[in-house]
Amino acid sequence: MKEEIKMIEETIRRIERMLQAETNLDQIKKKEIMDLFQSLEFEIKKIPQENVDIARSITKFTEASTYEATRKTKNDNLLNLSIEGLKNAVTEYELTHPELVSKVNAFILALSGMGI
Repeated sequence: MKEEIKMIEETIRRIERMLQAETNLDQIKKKEIMDLFQSLEFEIKKIPQENVDIARSITKFTEASTYEATRKTKNDNLLNLSIEGLKNAVTEYELTHPELVSKVNAFILALSGMGI
């Protein structure tokens, strides 16, 4: 369990580095997406330890979506697939963790709508 949490933390740090390295956003948009990610990170960390597998799936799909949104050569199909994976990872938590789902949806909108 402790190893799983460490892997989630490492994934979160990689996502932060990808977002910070993004050069196609102005500083206001970059701050906005970083703030959205930080609020998503906070919600992920609130997932109970017995559901660490769900937290890991969410962070992995967030990482894939962020990678696809920020890569130099865009592939809309891969971005859409990774976003769909992220949406599916949180679907079963709509009733029990509505804030988590809300944060994921806001982050998805930011990735797909900010032109990165």
